[in-house]
Amino acid sequence: FSIPVLQRYIRFARSIKPHFCHEAAEQLKNEYVRLRVNDLTAQRGAYRITVRQLESLVRLSEALARVHCESTITVAHVKEAARLLSNSILKVEHPDLVLGDQDQQQPAGRETMVEEEVRETREQQEETTRRQTITYEEYEKIKQAVILFFRESERSGEESTGVVQSDIVNWYLDKNLDSIQTTEQAKQVSLLIHGVIQRLISQEKILIVVRDARDFKDRLLQLHPNLSLEA
Repeated sequence: FSIPVLQRYIRFARSIKPHFCHEAAEQLKNEYVRLRVNDLTAQRGAYRITVRQLESLVRLSEALARVHCESTITVAHVKEAARLLSNSILKVEHPDLVLGDQDQQQPAGRETMVEEEVRETREQQEETTRRQTITYEEYEKIKQAVILFFRESERSGEESTGVVQSDIVNWYLDKNLDSIQTTEQAKQVSLLIHGVIQRLISQEKILIVVRDARDFKDRLLQLHPNLSLEA
């Protein structure tokens, strides 16, 4: 086809205002329900089917009808639109995280007796937070909550010298008090948050220790200066 012919075809296709026939409308509903059901049965897909995807189905169906220069959207158009949308959806599966596996910082060079004593005490304390399994979604939830805590502290001017680690944990527990039923559950959540914080320090480099302490719960922490406040 010549360029002028293609241009006339595109102009004509754009002028078409297709509408759904009854069968196509039913198929559209069924395809959307199928996508929703498949999304709910996925283990931990990061993608969620919403009304936005329903709108995409409608637009794709209309586009396919225009491509074929048809004024009525058929069942075949809807099925092809659903196939294209399904193939375009990227579901990112994240495995569970095991806190503590690589979160322990190794000493650099020779240690003084005091440093060695602090390290040994720290290792005994951190033993309780090792080998904790957490889903990626729960890890991200706690991570974003911790970052939010620091940002709010920065904006209120309370974080100029740092934040004590135990204050972060207590803030998170208070914020989620309704979902914590027992003292044992609060203890487990507390250990989990400490484990997440340690990972944010040693692996993700989102937090930094500005003042160490014998008890890791008393460490003074800050957001890494390279982490944008608006990120």
